[in-house]
Amino acid sequence: MSSPTSGRDSPQDQPRHDSPQEQPRDRTGEWWEKLSAEARIREDGDEKWGWVIYRSSYAKELEGSWEDLKRRILQNLHKRIAKSDAPSIAETMDFIFVEDPTLDGASNNQLRSRFQLWARENCADTFHKGIDTTRGSRYEFFVKVDDELLREGNVGLVQGWPLEAEEGDTEEEEDDPEDWFKMRDDAIKPHLYDSLHDPEHFYILYRRPENGATYIP
Repeated sequence: MSSPTSGRDSPQDQPRHDSPQEQPRDRTGEWWEKLSAEARIREDGDEKWGWVIYRSSYAKELEGSWEDLKRRILQNLHKRIAKSDAPSIAETMDFIFVEDPTLDGASNNQLRSRFQLWARENCADTFHKGIDTTRGSRYEFFVKVDDELLREGNVGLVQGWPLEAEEGDTEEEEDDPEDWFKMRDDAIKPHLYDSLHDPEHFYILYRRPENGATYIP
């Protein structure tokens, strides 16, 4: 198991109880807009930040590709943070790499069920039934890496809590194509993580998976 500051492997998604602290200031105003993404993460003051990354392909020939993917993601993050004006956020970075062969071939919905269980166990304070409250980027989205994505060098950003179908809508799909998009693994960076504290930003970035990877500036 690797260090929490550089990411970690967690086959069982063990509870961490890393509830975010009370936010000292609103994420609004000119002062906030002038901050870098890294500084915003620091100002948020969360005990941990980062996404859960689920591996859902366990073909033996892809083992090396998976290890390379993890290395690239973490190296890229550390490099960006070290060059930023908030290098201290490396100490609270916690990208969780989940390797569990029972997830081989798992659909978005199956991964989502696993993710939602983890989110509720780790940050119960943000889940209040009947109250409109943000879960923040860490508990709103997760990353998947399936067979196709691993072979392409891409990853998938998935909505952890997609909008429910409207009443009267009888059409059901195993995986809604609008609940995730492809992106290059180097798109996993503080800027994207920070921007997705606003879940609506997902739709600004959205590109249908069959049309290729979404460009992340």
